[in-house]
Parts: sequence; structure tokens; C-alpha cells
Amino acid sequence: MNLYASTTLFWGQPLETIFQKVQDAELQGIELWMEQMQLENWSLPKIEQLMQQYNLAVSIHARSWDLNLASLNEEIRNASVHEIMNALYISKALNCPSVTIHPGRKMIASHPSIFYEQAMDKSLKTLYKASKKIGVSISLELLEELPKELYFEPEALNRLLEKYPSFKTTFDIAHIGLQDNIEEKLCQLHNIDKIHISDATEQRFHVALGTGQLRLPKTLWHRIEEQNVPVVLEGLCYDDTMFTQHLNYLKKLEIINHELFSYK
Repeated sequence: MNLYASTTLFWGQPLETIFQKVQDAELQGIELWMEQMQLENWSLPKIEQLMQQYNLAVSIHARSWDLNLASLNEEIRNASVHEIMNALYISKALNCPSVTIHPGRKMIASHPSIFYEQAMDKSLKTLYKASKKIGVSISLELLEELPKELYFEPEALNRLLEKYPSFKTTFDIAHIGLQDNIEEKLCQLHNIDKIHISDATEQRFHVALGTGQLRLPKTLWHRIEEQNVPVVLEGLCYDDTMFTQHLNYLKKLEIINHELFSYK
């Protein structure tokens, strides 16, 4: 399995420390979150140096926390498009083939979806042209089933791919309902180029693997491996706790077969 670790698992830690820990765990890459990159002032030359020094691949997750590609406020929508354009250029500089982005959402849950889908389409038309010109694809992430979200079913993202055939999708197992069959959802989603993994509870998305309530049978991990795409360990943590728990869970399942010297 081609395993990456999200930089958000090490929030507040120096970038070189993150690279060192991911290399020590013998993973294959790091997913850089743009929010963290900008807040920490991580420069492109430094990232390139560390990629070479530690022989790790990098993928990019565009800013998403305070952006909305489907906003009815044109200024917010334009700012969101601008930030994703920045992520496309950074990905090109780092030789990353695609950028993971969050689709837009409603501003008010009770509003009809059509208005937001139209606004989203305006954003995606601009980004589609930019991605083709820059040579970096966009990977739309399947999100959680929440009142304001528009794209939480595979069919919804698949419909977007029909309009924007060069776009990819990112499948996140923590975004699937606790009682849903994750394997079925994985098989339904088209053009997957990244998979995010973590666990979830009724109260919280993205907890350590094995500490939540998701149905994670062994067959799921075979399905994930068959996709042959980067599989990113995710979560927000300020020390190494969640990273260690993720690794220990994968070691127990024998997905990771080597000894994790620093994380026993």
C-alpha cells in the first residue's frame, strides 16, 4: 500500500521533523495541507529540498476551512477559486499530478440546492480551464453527510465528472456513514486518485484508526490496496499520538509489515 501521512497529524511541528518522522515510519509520502503551509511559512525551495533529502513524495490538499466554491457571495467564491489556483501552481512546481479540493456547500441548509450547484459550476468552469493549462488535475473530495453539504454521495461527484472529465476524486473513509458499507461507496465512486483514511465516531470525524465506530473489515483494506493510489493517514493532532495509533492499527492488520522502531 502506498501510504502517506497528512501534515495535519503533526500540527505545530517543524516541517523537517515531519519529514523525518514519516521517513522513520517507512511511509512513501506526505500530504501537505495548504492552510498549514501558509500559516507556517513553508517555502517551496525548502519543501523541494526535503523531498529529495528524505526521498518522499508529496501530494497537495488545497485550502478549504474558510472557503466555499459554491458560495452565493461572489467575492467569497472568487477568493476560493483564487486559493485553489495557487494550489495548482504549487502542485506543478512540486510535480504533484493533482490537488485535492473540497466541493462547495450551501450557506443555509434549507436553501434549494440548485442555486449552489449553479454557483459551483461557475467556479469549476474556471478551474477546469486552469487545470488543463497548468497541467495539474483537480481531485474533488467526497464529503460528510451534513445539512449544508452538496456532495456526500458518490453519484453526485460522478455527475460532476461527466461535465469535467479530467477531474479526479478523493475518497475519504471517515466521511462515510457509520452504518454504511464503505466498500460499496468506494466501488461506486469514479476516477479515484487518492484515498484518505482515519476512523470516526458519532461525535467526531477523523479519529485514530481502530478507536472509532466505522465498519472496517479486512476486505475493505484489500479494496483500498487494489485502487493503487496514495492512501493518506489523516487527522488533526498536536503531537504524535494519532500518528502512532494509525501506525499500530495498520501493523496489527499486517498492512505495514516492518517493525516501527520509533512507534512501538
